[in-house]
Amino acid sequence: MKILLIFFSTLTFYSSLVSQSNSEKLSKHIEKTLIKHTNDDHFEEDNHHYYIKMGMLFNKKEKSAVVIKFDTLHNLEVFTLINNKWTKTFTKIDGRFTRLYSLEAYIEDFNFDGQKDIGILNGFSNGMSIMTFSLWIADKYNFEEIPEFTEIGNPVIVEETKKIYGFTGCCQGTSFGVTAYKWEGRNLKTACYLDIDNYPNDKSLVVTENEYKKTFRISKYDIYGITKNYSLNWKLVRKRANPIVKKYCSS
Repeated sequence: MKILLIFFSTLTFYSSLVSQSNSEKLSKHIEKTLIKHTNDDHFEEDNHHYYIKMGMLFNKKEKSAVVIKFDTLHNLEVFTLINNKWTKTFTKIDGRFTRLYSLEAYIEDFNFDGQKDIGILNGFSNGMSIMTFSLWIADKYNFEEIPEFTEIGNPVIVEETKKIYGFTGCCQGTSFGVTAYKWEGRNLKTACYLDIDNYPNDKSLVVTENEYKKTFRISKYDIYGITKNYSLNWKLVRKRANPIVKKYCSS
């Protein structure tokens, strides 16, 4: 029994060394890749082992790179070019990233505080291609994760209302909704929810706002107007709010 314990302990030890060695090799390869493309205006690569997005991502004065490593730990890392040297300024272990879908980093001001944040597209759900994101809010070189953001499908940042709008849908398009979220500090709160169920048999729109519900009869034109910005014509950032959503969702 003691011999078996020694054997498994030794095997575990050497396995950890191999994993550590592979992780170090991957880190060195990523560093070499960053150095190789230092003078590029923009560089992006997505493969089985890592994802890199590099450029003037967060401001016009510093070149940065967002890196996701798929080794034993699945790290999110941010590098900044300081005095012509790539310096790791942020790292976060996150095992939820998967290689089931391609990755893409969106560097935008998600919470309207003037600093650009990191949104990572890394998931699709159900047959209506609802995209899901992970979000890290910037505080200079530090980033704070907003876990509830993963629940917002096809998010749209609207500069006019300073809200995030999310889309839900199921059942071959017979049920869908739009939720408007507002920021309270680093927390997202639901401001308004538009719900359409059993379409096209029932063309009722249920609006939930400030805990009160109202029901409206709604035309096909308005239904199309509500959904068009959140599915086929999706864009992450829009200057103006969807006029149909704004008509029903005043807060």
